[in-house]
Amino acid sequence: MKPEVVKPSELVASVTAMFRAELRAKTISTEVIAEPSLAQLNIDHLYLDQSRVVQIFINLLTNAIKFLRADGEKSLKIRFGATASLPRVADSSTSFPDDIHWAPKGDKASDAVVDGPEWGLGEVIYMVFSLSDTGIGMRTDEVDKVFQRFEQANVATYVTYGGSGLGLFISKELTERMGGEIGVQSTPGKGSTFVFYIKTRRANLEPKEIPLRLRRPSLPASRPSQIRALLVEDNVINQKVLRHHLQREDCAVQVANHGLEALEMMCAPEAHFDVVLMDMQMPVMDGLTATREIRNLERDGTLQGRTPIIAVTANVRQEQIECAVAAGADHVVKKPFMAKKLVGLMREMLSRGKQADG
Repeated sequence: MKPEVVKPSELVASVTAMFRAELRAKTISTEVIAEPSLAQLNIDHLYLDQSRVVQIFINLLTNAIKFLRADGEKSLKIRFGATASLPRVADSSTSFPDDIHWAPKGDKASDAVVDGPEWGLGEVIYMVFSLSDTGIGMRTDEVDKVFQRFEQANVATYVTYGGSGLGLFISKELTERMGGEIGVQSTPGKGSTFVFYIKTRRANLEPKEIPLRLRRPSLPASRPSQIRALLVEDNVINQKVLRHHLQREDCAVQVANHGLEALEMMCAPEAHFDVVLMDMQMPVMDGLTATREIRNLERDGTLQGRTPIIAVTANVRQEQIECAVAAGADHVVKKPFMAKKLVGLMREMLSRGKQADG
């Protein structure tokens, strides 16, 4: 757990901003509602693990968008509120629908998640979030499966919509590690509502203390001749090996463990990368999704310019190449590769880009 001082409204706004271009392109209406409980409890800033909450939201939003019907109403509604007592007890200020199906707790569930000096001494607060969609919905027997590892609601879901079913399982584990639970209410043909809550502490800030809105990793110093590369790779061994070889070829390399972390790093005010090396198969947010989000952020002006993206994959069949290019990749290379040839490709791409700009 890495607690940060976060303003809940800014957290929700930062996540929805990542999807703004996609939602607009697909004509999906979105409503964000801050519950009255936030004002009633005078919620300002809280200590929470922001990266995990963002991961859960990205998984849920990606899922909701994927299962929206092609015709009819396409809308999403995000709600967030707070309570000073466990959300599922009778005297809680937060009420849930009676037909919410709560995922059974796993062995990684924890209640003691806000103890320690890094959490401060503020009051324990439970943050509650929900995401409702007008998608295809699920039957009761299908709902029972959705939080299991590598499970889709049914075989037809996988064939029609794709995906591994891992995102909801990851969301369940992350929620439980933050002292919370996740559940879903769904009606076939009418949509679904996913609900989760987490345990936090109130942040009693000094008047001059300014909270960090996002975790900003420090960027490596680079010389003008160096290529500033962002390596997005979840395998720790591959990270070390690739970083070592790229640095030997005069690259300044920063590493992201998954697509979500790459987005956060690229959105940092001081960030500037010449090229992104994007692994395709990663947890939390895969390379195809991250590539699409980067291009969306460039189109809506959140990211300036256009950063070349090289997709890195063990699968180089024509359909994989086409998917990567359709997502916004400029080139696809196969693992393993020679760093010298890869850096040569990067320099060639950057040179073409400069000529086009000129």
